[in-house]
Amino acid sequence: MITKAVASTAIFVSLSLVGAAPAGADPSKVTPSPNPFAGLTCNCQQHAPVGGPNFGDIDRGLRAALATPIQ
Repeated sequence: MITKAVASTAIFVSLSLVGAAPAGADPSKVTPSPNPFAGLTCNCQQHAPVGGPNFGDIDRGLRAALATPIQ
């Protein structure tokens, strides 16, 4: 019984000394906007294709996927 108490105390003390990793955020990204994604940015080099997506191909692919039986 005493061994369990000593072991439990040792585990508790060691975990409390290590503690949790500190968390931080960049306050310059916080905006008063109601948009929760306002602080997100992207350094992507790709651009959307001119003319937008071909909805006919998308629709045809979705219909083909739904028509295929599950095996």
